[in-house]
Amino acid sequence: MEGIASFYLAEKFAIFCKKYSEISVELLTSSHQVHVNRREADLFLSFYPYEVKGLDIMPIGKFNLYLYAASSYLSLRGTPESKDELHQHRFISYIEDLVELDTVRWLYEVIERPDIAFSSSSMVTQMFAATGGIGMVLLPEFMQAEQFGLQRVLPETVSVSRVVWLSVHRDLRYLPKMKAVISFLIQQFSTDYPNQAGVKIG
Repeated sequence: MEGIASFYLAEKFAIFCKKYSEISVELLTSSHQVHVNRREADLFLSFYPYEVKGLDIMPIGKFNLYLYAASSYLSLRGTPESKDELHQHRFISYIEDLVELDTVRWLYEVIERPDIAFSSSSMVTQMFAATGGIGMVLLPEFMQAEQFGLQRVLPETVSVSRVVWLSVHRDLRYLPKMKAVISFLIQQFSTDYPNQAGVKIG
């Protein structure tokens, strides 16, 4: 969740903290599962429903991922005109042996056997590797990769979506500060990434 924390949530919580100055926010990013049921955190955001006894789980938003590449890469290798042409290109992805969650194997939903040029356990590292022209990378729209010089490739035909799930301990859910955070997050996602059909938010 490094990417969504750094490139989306941090900025949003700056807005939240100005509005709710009496609430202190701690934002933890971890590549490992945080156990909300053990009170390691009050709230847990993930790309999968973390179903554990004693927790309430709810979808709070949905976002898309798109294929990106640097102009230097496209100048060298050409811009694909169809999904079938992706087999002629090189890609950036996660280190397969270190992937703990199938939900981040999103590149394989776009191309079955991608030619991987570079791998990293960090989504941020993947993005900046793409800016260097190594290959194409599939990134969430909240990364705002365009501001780092990347451009979308086949945006009309190549995209993947993920739901953002929130887990909260049942005993804490209706505390005023928890209700404020949950309501705020739902509002931000619904504003920035309007809900798509089939996902009931909140």
